[in-house]
This record gives sequence, C-alpha cells and structure tokens, in this order.
Amino acid sequence: MTASVSQTTLETLGFNMVPQKPTKQWNKQKFITLGESKVGKTKFWAQDEKNFFLRTEAGHNHVKTIGADCRDFNDVLTWKTKLMQAKQAGILPFETLVIDTGDRLLDYITEDILDWAHNKYPKSEIFGIGDIPEGNGWYALKTKTNLFLKQLEELGCAVTIIFHTAQDIRSEDTDSKKTYKKDTINVGGKAGTALLAWADHILHIRSTYVGDIQVRKMVTRGTKTIEAGSRANLNPSIPWTENDAENWKQFRALFD
Repeated sequence: MTASVSQTTLETLGFNMVPQKPTKQWNKQKFITLGESKVGKTKFWAQDEKNFFLRTEAGHNHVKTIGADCRDFNDVLTWKTKLMQAKQAGILPFETLVIDTGDRLLDYITEDILDWAHNKYPKSEIFGIGDIPEGNGWYALKTKTNLFLKQLEELGCAVTIIFHTAQDIRSEDTDSKKTYKKDTINVGGKAGTALLAWADHILHIRSTYVGDIQVRKMVTRGTKTIEAGSRANLNPSIPWTENDAENWKQFRALFD
C-alpha cells in the first residue's frame, strides 16, 4: 500500500493528517499569574476594560476593575453561568476572565467539599480535607478543580488565575536530606499539579529594590527555585516599567 493510499484511508477513518499549528490567538490562552502581595498583579490585568474580574477576595478598593464580588463557590458558579449565558447569546464583550485570587477560590472549593462531607459522613469528625474518610476529600478537591478549569475553557476567552507566592520546601533528591525553597502557588497535592498543568503560561512577577526604587519583571521561564513557564516562545524575562498601561500593552501585543 502506497503512502498516499494509506493517508487517504486514515483520513476516511477520521484521522487529521495535517499537523496542528501553534497558536497565539488570545482567546485560547490560559495563564497563572503569581507574585508577592502588592507587586502589581491585579493592576496589570486591570489595564483592559475587556478583562472581567471574579473578585474572590477583598483588596480591589484602590484598583479600577470590571467584574463581580464572589464570597463563596456558589457566587463563582453563578457568575460563570452568567458569563456563559452572555456568550451563548452572542453578547459577551469580554476577552479575558480574571480570577483574583486563586488562593481564595481553592478555599471556596474546599469549603464546598467540607459541607458535602459533613452531610455524607455525619458521624465523622471532619475539620479539613484530610479528615474526609477513604481519601475522598483529596479526590473531590482534584476532581472539582479539574472540572471547574475545564468549564472555564468553554467560555471561549482567555483566562488568568492570580495567586500569591508561597514557598514550598523541596528535597534535592529522594536520598538527600538537603532541601531548597521554591516560590510557587499555595496549592499542594494533585489539585496544585492540575492547576500548573492547565496553564499555558505561568507568569511570575518578581520584585527587587535598587535603593528606594522598586524594579519589577515578569519571569516566564522557571528555575529550581522559581515557578514559571510558557508553552509559547516568550522572552524568559520581561521587564516592567512603572507605567502599568504600557506593561500591559507590550504584553498583549505578544498575542493575536
């Protein structure tokens, strides 16, 4: 059988023999943005009126954002449904969904699971995810997080989840007692792994001081001690000026 006949046969079976091309289309991008408190993560994403915020925690009083306050997981789901309804009606004006912060979102998901567990296991003493019998707490956290992330993709817009930086203690290897600190998201276990794998781009905002002047940069390539990464060919380090609007403009121009 010749190559052309083989290819034709495969195509009749539904195989797509044309390689998928990388895309810089904005509405297909998924971001995690992390950095220390007050480094400018929210301000950065607030520079575009087409960015809609699900504000899961306080702290937006000094930043102009378009969005909704969410104080539990039901609020988050309600607004996700409203956004989906607007999309289906063809009237969704937003290009980006910003969840600020992912730390609080995971708290809400955890609280929702604990409420379920108290009803399912009324005789058990359950104070945290790990107390839920048979490991069902950790399984539910991973499953619920994965489902929510999948549903976000159905909105047809870019998504970013903002996290505060946390330090995770890592071992050098399985045999060594040496450890090091890695600046990463404050979500451990399989739920944390799922979040990091979901993102196309992990944007880590780093800040140092030269005298009294704050110097910031966006890191898109990780190291042993810094959580970052990108599936696109972004510069590994993108300097930030004091002009937030200009920082946003230059970053947005990297995508179609």
